[in-house]
Amino acid sequence: MGCPKSETRLRTLLLAALDRSPSGRTTTSLAREVCSPTKRVAGRLAEMQRAGRLIGVVPKVESGRQIKLWFALQHAEQAAAAGPVGWAAAATKRQTAKRATTIAQAMAPKPMRPAAEPVRITAPPFVDRRFTPERVEPFFSAMTPGSYLRTGSAIEAAYAGREGKA
Repeated sequence: MGCPKSETRLRTLLLAALDRSPSGRTTTSLAREVCSPTKRVAGRLAEMQRAGRLIGVVPKVESGRQIKLWFALQHAEQAAAAGPVGWAAAATKRQTAKRATTIAQAMAPKPMRPAAEPVRITAPPFVDRRFTPERVEPFFSAMTPGSYLRTGSAIEAAYAGREGKA
């Protein structure tokens, strides 16, 4: 059997495959059988469910991933035994409500789990002493007024130049 080119042919193949399986089928197994991409098959199955041509059920599982099963209308009893109809839509809405919808919500800080033990500080706090001198040497404050002119500093050179001009 070749891959279906038209949507009508795909829908016909999907309904035929579901008619043959009373225990339901997953989207992936149907996609493999009809030789079509999974996304395309999922879209057609959702359309046919909205149109009332088949039944989609997500059975409740204790652990693991929940997978939607598809049933033909003639297998409605098996679908009801597998799980409640419409439960998948409610589960999907609950999951999308938990997702962050804006960048601000996604970047907001998340609450932390409480620790089993209180936090213990094992090292002293870090103090940045890179720009703090150990001992300050007084230079100008240790000199008497006018004595800083004979130190060979830039101030002495400036005063010497000014006195030479006068």
